[in-house]
Amino acid sequence: MPKNIFALSPGRAGSMTFVHACEGIEGFTAGHESRVDRVGTARLAYPENHIEADNRLVWHLGQLARKYDGQDVLYVHLRRDPEKIAQSYLKRWLEFEFSAGILPAFANGIVMREKPWPVEERLDVARFYVETVIANTEEFLKSRPHIDVQLEDGGVSFNNFLDRMSATGDLDAVRTAWASVKNDHNFSREIHATNRLSRRITRRVNRMIRG
Repeated sequence: MPKNIFALSPGRAGSMTFVHACEGIEGFTAGHESRVDRVGTARLAYPENHIEADNRLVWHLGQLARKYDGQDVLYVHLRRDPEKIAQSYLKRWLEFEFSAGILPAFANGIVMREKPWPVEERLDVARFYVETVIANTEEFLKSRPHIDVQLEDGGVSFNNFLDRMSATGDLDAVRTAWASVKNDHNFSREIHATNRLSRRITRRVNRMIRG
């Protein structure tokens, strides 16, 4: 049985559902992007017997390799139709124009676009992001213990994952949780609303200071 399990994906591929389901696995904790605000060695300081799903780990693959190669670790590649992932990200990008999310960061930081992306080009950017992350993940996993879990195969690959890690606990409840796809859309709306309020308050404070 592995001591650490890392679920890698571009995002929008069932990571929240995966963590929600894994919370019912006996002897393991489970987290979703639980250390995204850490830097240095603290970023990957996960406890043993922990399952972590974090799409940003794809940018830390070298550090993951240095820390966890040779240890009892299992990687999970969360899979979904890439076009559906890209379309989901596009919808988010259009709705939350000034989001600090991963796709706008990729589109304006990694790609280094100075001008705003026109709407008609954004799907191509989303597809390129998804393609990039999947390629990075697949190459990293070639020489490391891993298993693919498909969001859309009716639970077959998720059952294979439970067998691979020798999971124990109320596995019927775990499988039911996996079948109940979680969507963080409403949660995202709350986060972005909070961020907008925070920006407005910051601007007012800055104006008061300047005044």
